[in-house]
Amino acid sequence: MVRSALYGSCLLGRGAFAFCYKISVYWNSKMVDAALKLYHHRVNFRNVLSEVRQYLASEGVKGVPSLLGVSLNPLAIVTSYHGPTTLQQAVKDGTSPLLLMRAVHQVADTLSQLHARGLTHNDVKSDNVLISRTDAVPGISTTVIDLGGMTTVGATPYRGCGLRSQDYPYLSPEVVSGGSVSYASDVYSLAKMTASVLRHFPASCPAAARLRWEVKKCLHYHPEHRPSLTHLQEQLGVFIATPPSPPLRSKRHS
Repeated sequence: MVRSALYGSCLLGRGAFAFCYKISVYWNSKMVDAALKLYHHRVNFRNVLSEVRQYLASEGVKGVPSLLGVSLNPLAIVTSYHGPTTLQQAVKDGTSPLLLMRAVHQVADTLSQLHARGLTHNDVKSDNVLISRTDAVPGISTTVIDLGGMTTVGATPYRGCGLRSQDYPYLSPEVVSGGSVSYASDVYSLAKMTASVLRHFPASCPAAARLRWEVKKCLHYHPEHRPSLTHLQEQLGVFIATPPSPPLRSKRHS
């Protein structure tokens, strides 16, 4: 099924462990678009099984793809299709900064649901967030992808990996060092994402200055000193309700 689905498929992206394609599958009595994550040969079955378990654990969480199927040969998983634009690309393309901040707020909502289930994503970054424009308010819809690093609170998913902070600036210090993950680890990464969007708002605006101060607190080196996700979520909501006027446009990259 996987090999036949790949004919005429569209490559969405590639990473260290897999290629991702847009394919069509028969689901709920109709053909639908789906995302196929095709793993490299060096990825073992245990790693894939771990990711499958995380999709099952997060089933029903708004803003997370649904698992549609698993292939053993070739090794792959099929999920619901979203996007195709990443938050990272949307910033480069000059999307309205206010829409981008609404997307970040939705990411916070998704993380809140995961945390309620005792799960931490551990890889929150702008190219792991897919966005699509909608006609309904708030005008944008987000999906958090790549659940391969997601674990329960207290796990040590990156122990012994030898990560360097300069290579993973969006990860909290305790995650980079291979320590135990916590809800505060995701708060740190979400704050990094928030800061990247805040750069496109006027620095002199009081609302932007207040949110920058909150973001700074969320980037504290020690996780126990960071505000809660609920607090950052609330601050994002306040900012969106009273945004700077007018916001700067994101700069287009050639």
